[in-house]
Amino acid sequence: PVPIAYAGAVTTLRDSGMDSINTQNFGRTSPIRRAIIAGPGEAIVAGDLSQIELRVNHTLAGNIDKIRLFVLGEDVYVVSARETYHTDVMDVTDEMLDQAADNPDLLAEYKRHKLMRFVGKVKELQLGYQSGWAKYKDTVRLWSGGKVILADEEAQQHVKQWRSVNRLVV
Repeated sequence: PVPIAYAGAVTTLRDSGMDSINTQNFGRTSPIRRAIIAGPGEAIVAGDLSQIELRVNHTLAGNIDKIRLFVLGEDVYVVSARETYHTDVMDVTDEMLDQAADNPDLLAEYKRHKLMRFVGKVKELQLGYQSGWAKYKDTVRLWSGGKVILADEEAQQHVKQWRSVNRLVV
């Protein structure tokens, strides 16, 4: 058995779960995940806790609009990116990136959309747990590896817009 805790983030190294083990971060193609092998007569079962922190947060707040998006199977991070950038944002998969490898323009477009979704994700998670604009701005920069750097005014606008849409969470 592998210990797991829902919405139990430890503040160091972005670990979650028990004993600071976060098996949720073992990606589908992760070498760590591939190294775990079931013993004879045993099986490995991987559950998908997709957007669990976000789902718990909006459910506890009674934010019916966001809950409706979950029920409809929408990617809330993409929806958040659309609200942020006022444009259509695609949920770009790794397979799409691989297929676009020989087309620099399409690859660049896919990467742009992937970064916009990333900002939507950070926005939902950070602001859903009451981060201010400076912490949000810093987290976007850190988690993107410096690929996304928001101006102070831009980060402030993101926070204002998110809080106006998610009044029940704030």
